[in-house]
Amino acid sequence: MSSGLTGQARDPRISARSDRALDDVGTSPLLLRWLDPMIKRFKIADGKLIEDGAEDCPIAVYSTPDENERRYLTETLKIDEHTLASSLDPDELARLETEEDHVAIIFKRPRNYSSADNFLFKVYSYGLFLFPNRVVIVQAAQPVPGEPAP
Repeated sequence: MSSGLTGQARDPRISARSDRALDDVGTSPLLLRWLDPMIKRFKIADGKLIEDGAEDCPIAVYSTPDENERRYLTETLKIDEHTLASSLDPDELARLETEEDHVAIIFKRPRNYSSADNFLFKVYSYGLFLFPNRVVIVQAAQPVPGEPAP
């Protein structure tokens, strides 16, 4: 299924949620970016990272995973619930953890200074989960550059 806003292949569960969100708030792409968690999948072809919606892609990026996506990450991929929550929490410390079948890296990226944040130092938080045959990245939804967060 394709999203009319981005032209990218989307997970059907997410598209259904988008339709409900559109009914409630309108068609602002910025609002959808915050309301509509996304999974982007990538493969490596000819030494380049290529976005591809196939389920078997070795790289997946989850933006603000919903309850079903969290369940998949914790039950199927065996990512610890606390570590998954830490990947979305800007107040958690950055760290490296080794698990039986993967390595978890929680890291931070600085946000731009903003008067909306009273010029305080703020960060985005990420989880990078390295498995033998796949990479999973978890992040909180972020505003589109140049536009304020809703």
